[in-house]
Amino acid sequence: MTDGGASGPDPDGERPRVVLTRAAEHNAALARRLDKVGLDSLSVPMIEVRPPQDGGNALEAAVAGLDLYHWLIVTSANGVRAVTRMLEQVDRPWPDHLRVGAVGPATAAEAEANGWPVHFTPQRATALDLAAEFDPAPDDGPPIRVLAALAELGGATVKKGLSEKGYRVDHVIAYRTVSPDPLDDPDDEAAFTRTITDAAAVTFTSPSTVTRFVNRFGADVVPPVAVCIGPRTAKRAERLGVPVTAVADPHTEDGLIATLATLLVPERLGR
Repeated sequence: MTDGGASGPDPDGERPRVVLTRAAEHNAALARRLDKVGLDSLSVPMIEVRPPQDGGNALEAAVAGLDLYHWLIVTSANGVRAVTRMLEQVDRPWPDHLRVGAVGPATAAEAEANGWPVHFTPQRATALDLAAEFDPAPDDGPPIRVLAALAELGGATVKKGLSEKGYRVDHVIAYRTVSPDPLDDPDDEAAFTRTITDAAAVTFTSPSTVTRFVNRFGADVVPPVAVCIGPRTAKRAERLGVPVTAVADPHTEDGLIATLATLLVPERLGR
């Protein structure tokens, strides 16, 4: 991964501005945290979270039969929220025996805030690491059943990895993401695009945020600094012609903020 240069605060005293590409509600929370380290934000949501195309029927059936599963796997706070809403909708108590595997501390924190017992998180916050670090299923006894309640496009890695380790995995779509529409007025869209180009940095938190950003604005609109939350996102960015300045370490929101602060506000770290 190339380590591109970055500029610090503007000599006129303006704070660096970071383009945020997550869903609007998540951008707002991240913006508040960036403000505390001396960074301004521009919310450019590339994701809108919506229910599954089947209206949640598959998720409802899976949650109604939650007693049949030994593990529930979630890889985002959106997945946790979707399952929580469905538990309330079907008026179903949490099975005492059910164990939870979560990708990353933010997902685990959301699960624990809802009273779920989180028994496993991988060392790095990726679905690939979750599948790789999971213990193999026992060779004897009944199959260990896993419910992976994930995004529409997010289940292949978890299902393949855990199935190869002997688990019986059901992937159910908990939610899907779509791209927000461009602004109606072409002049407004052009002005908005220029604002993005003038920013100091952009963050990408999933492969889909990169794809949708490039599809809407083009790779040449990316600000001088591009920070990705993890290697899969960085790989997608590079494939689409987006130069990646850095990958967050660790691959979490905390890592993303620390990386941005290091690149854009070095004097806050005593440099």
